[in-house]
Amino acid sequence: MQLLALAASALAFASAVVAQPEAVRFGVVNVSPTTVKLSENFTIHYNSTFADLAGHSPIYLDFHIQGINANGFVQPEYLIARTTYPTNGTKNVWLTTAVPYNELVANASYLVWADIWYNQSYVKPGFLESGGTSAAINLIDDSESS
Repeated sequence: MQLLALAASALAFASAVVAQPEAVRFGVVNVSPTTVKLSENFTIHYNSTFADLAGHSPIYLDFHIQGINANGFVQPEYLIARTTYPTNGTKNVWLTTAVPYNELVANASYLVWADIWYNQSYVKPGFLESGGTSAAINLIDDSESS
């Protein structure tokens, strides 16, 4: 029975890897709730387990948001937070924040990014490389129901 549970876990892991290959190298980011009004807060959760396994243990962590308007215009990346990654062994970082109201518009496609900066073992010490993973968030006008 335990072997069956282990096989099911491995299959679920493999499915997640295929669905989001950047997560295998850079960790996983989620947002909650996934639909928010422009005036509401949302929570970002980043987990570095996969990044650590890939040898990309974060030193710095940046959260930003970027959207594509209905007319196809790709918005700039708006920095939400920049932090030094905790060194106490934690794998999880949570941040509750407000939507950058003055810069974003409702009914556009948005991604919240978690970009990590990590040491590369094959280059001179002190040189950092970055990579990121994203999660979709839907922003709606304050007059709409979420």
